[in-house]
Amino acid sequence: MKLNLFNLFKKDNRKRVYTRIDEETIKRDEMVRDQQKKIMTLESQLAKRFAKDKERADKEKERDKESEFNKKLNEQAEELKTRKLGKIIKFGKFYKHFFSNKKFRNKLEITDKND
Repeated sequence: MKLNLFNLFKKDNRKRVYTRIDEETIKRDEMVRDQQKKIMTLESQLAKRFAKDKERADKEKERDKESEFNKKLNEQAEELKTRKLGKIIKFGKFYKHFFSNKKFRNKLEITDKND
């Protein structure tokens, strides 16, 4: 770092310039500042609303993913149940078929589970 000794003892050569400012310009500047503040508050409110909307959309997507996952799990559980038990027939349908079809009745053997 180079030290300039001349600047340490040198007097300040800057000049001050005074100008008159109209009241209209002051009012205009205050209006501009107020409008800038309003714009900033509106932009912040808009950003907050966008953030809330995005968060809501993300939650909805997450809920949809969870529901799809639950549907897949239920389908897999049903598939495992059908594999384990075989074909599932409702009792009403079974009795209707049993009483209406004589060949089915003759071929069917009903036994106790302990036999």
